[in-house]
Amino acid sequence: MRLGEQLGNPSEIEIALRSTDIIVCATSSTSPLFPSSWVKDGTHVILIGSYTPTMQEVDKPLILRALGRRSPTTDTDELTSIPTLLVDSREACSHEAGELINAAIKPEQVTEIGELVLTDEYGNLSMEAYLRLLSVKRTRSPREERFDGPVTIFKSVGVGLQDVAIANVIVDKALSLGDKIGTSINGYDS
Repeated sequence: MRLGEQLGNPSEIEIALRSTDIIVCATSSTSPLFPSSWVKDGTHVILIGSYTPTMQEVDKPLILRALGRRSPTTDTDELTSIPTLLVDSREACSHEAGELINAAIKPEQVTEIGELVLTDEYGNLSMEAYLRLLSVKRTRSPREERFDGPVTIFKSVGVGLQDVAIANVIVDKALSLGDKIGTSINGYDS
C-alpha cells in the first residue's frame, strides 16, 4: 500500500498533491513518497532530501515527465512543452541522486541551474534580459487538469562548497550583529 492510500479512497495527501503547484520533498526516503499520477501537469517539484544512489523521493515516471515524456498509460505519443530537469550539479547528481540513477538519466539530459542565469556578452548578470523576461505576459488557458504531462523538477544532492559558502555568510552576518544573535564559543573551531 502506498503512502496515504486508504481502502480506495483518496487520502488527504493525495488530494493535497493533486491540487498543488509546487511540491518540496526533503526526506531520506529509499522509496517514492507518492506516485507520479498524483502530480498534475505544470507542477514544479523540488527534491532536496535524497543524496545517495539508494535514496529516492519520487518515482521514475515523474522524472521522465520532466524530460517531456508521457506516462506509459497515456493514449497519445504527443510530446509536451520544453523538458525541464534542473540539478545543482550534473556531476554530483549523476553519482548520488537515486531518482535520476533509477530513471537512467544521463548527465547531458539535465540542466545545471546556474546555466539559467542570463548574462550579457561579457558574462555579467544581464538585468535587461531579466526585465524583458518579466515583461512577457504569461497566461494559462483553462483546460482539463491532466496528471501525465509535463512537470519541472529541481534535484539537489548538496554541494559541499556551496554549504561552506552559505555557512560562512551566515556566520559573518551573525558576527556583524554582535550579541544580538547566536552564541559564540571561543576556541571551538581552532
